[in-house]
Amino acid sequence: NSTPDHYTAPQQSSPAFTLPTSQSTVTVRVLDACLNSGTKTVAITKATAPIIRSTVFPLTTCSYPFSFSLYIDSLYDGSVFQWTKVSGSGSGNTIIGTSPSLPLTYNSIADTGTYQVTVTVPNTCYNVSSVFYATVTTTCSPSVSGNVFDDANGLTDGTVNGTGTNAGGVYVKLVNSSNNVIATAQVATDGTYKFLNVSAGTYSLVLSTVSGSSTSASLPSGWVNTGENMGAGNDGNVNGILSNIIIGSSSISNLNFGIEQKPTADNITAASQVNPGTTKTVQVVTLNGNDAEDGTYDGISLINTVVINTLPSNAILYYNGTKVNAGDTIRNYSPSSLMIDPNDGAITAIFTYSEIDAAGISSSPATVNMPFLILSTLPIRFINFNVITIGTSAKLDWQAATDGNASSFIVEHSTDGKIFVKIGEVNSQIGNDSKSYSLIDMAPAFGTNYYRIKMIDDLGNYTYSDVKAVTFSDEYSKGVKIYPVPANSFTQLQLPKVAEDGMYLQVYDNQDRLMTTMQANHRMIIPINVSSFASGIYTVKVFRSGVSVYTGRIIKL
Repeated sequence: NSTPDHYTAPQQSSPAFTLPTSQSTVTVRVLDACLNSGTKTVAITKATAPIIRSTVFPLTTCSYPFSFSLYIDSLYDGSVFQWTKVSGSGSGNTIIGTSPSLPLTYNSIADTGTYQVTVTVPNTCYNVSSVFYATVTTTCSPSVSGNVFDDANGLTDGTVNGTGTNAGGVYVKLVNSSNNVIATAQVATDGTYKFLNVSAGTYSLVLSTVSGSSTSASLPSGWVNTGENMGAGNDGNVNGILSNIIIGSSSISNLNFGIEQKPTADNITAASQVNPGTTKTVQVVTLNGNDAEDGTYDGISLINTVVINTLPSNAILYYNGTKVNAGDTIRNYSPSSLMIDPNDGAITAIFTYSEIDAAGISSSPATVNMPFLILSTLPIRFINFNVITIGTSAKLDWQAATDGNASSFIVEHSTDGKIFVKIGEVNSQIGNDSKSYSLIDMAPAFGTNYYRIKMIDDLGNYTYSDVKAVTFSDEYSKGVKIYPVPANSFTQLQLPKVAEDGMYLQVYDNQDRLMTTMQANHRMIIPINVSSFASGIYTVKVFRSGVSVYTGRIIKL
């Protein structure tokens, strides 16, 4: 019932005929079930041996893991396959596959090698095992990669780390042992870079602003190197170069560079001020600057570190009372602690300083200029200066022999002869020789009152008159005090004894407007809330039985 036109001879111990060496045709007789016979010309094909069909192309991108398959052809159903690796990493006698296809994944170039497949075809001429080999090789070489970090704290933590950056445009160059640049990688905006297919050898990596053949390290303006490392730690030589990188068969990563932006220190020219003379000191103008990573150095947050690079030739600097030397570092700089004692006379003290950021990087030096003036010898000669009492007021009279360059006269008052406050100002009448001036103090204190006149010229220099004193007496007012003066929120009035019935106090502004009235209520200390008052001078009056027995002042800051 079958008339095949293709025939494969089974294996026989005594074959009826010899198989041809290649495909040919033969005539065969075919008997059916009823023994009817007939002839048929059919093709005879010799079974070919199994062959390895997989082709492994060379890897060129080194992109691991790399997956592919080896597989073998067999024309016979029921073939048995046994794969082993006979050379290379992981070779041995262990069977690693039993199907025509052998899937493989390479994680590195070291995985290459030779694979053996043993094919057995039962019940055929190939029922004896036959062995075939597939050798897998690659031309892929290792990669070299790393990062460029904006390392705000430098090597203070012992390693290179931070936020990835390309500092606006930098390159990493791969330099061979002959000091030739063989490849250049542009650093990405996130700070990463990578070299592919690096041949075995010893190399250096150079961080640079240019992509040419120069092997010198460089950075954009305002940036500095803070360190380099291979993995953790640092190479101990901050220069923008990683040396002695040995490349074998494996890729290397985490070849990192640390950079950061330098801080800046501000040049400062202080306002002119009067030279204190002798060995007296005044506060140095506040030193300040800025850092891209740390923020603003405002001088008041106590976070910045400054170095005094050079000293003034005509003054002495002190910090916390200790003389400052050139090169001294001041940590947690506090402006109120840095003082200067200028030489006497009209001078300008000049020194330089630098700001130090969290990475320990110094700014370029900045210059401080502090001009000092001497107390001017004004062309003023007082013919007289007197203070007299008129009722409960004090009248000041003075006469200047000349006031050619005087700008104004400041009248100052004190209750102890030490601390004086301004209570009035009179403009100079320029060009009037022997001009007379006067001012009335409407609210002197009970007890002794001290007055002086501060004379200011048109350059801002000043000098003082003699001090004059007058006294206003009242038996109850003796011992009355107001403190603190000046005050910001609260001051208080202290009576010499417990207040009598009906005693009270009133506060007036400088236009004699009543601000508040307070009952004494048998107290010796009466608090006065001035927090809502505008800055200025206020008069306090104490009344007993409706009669004023004390007048004093409050100065609101």
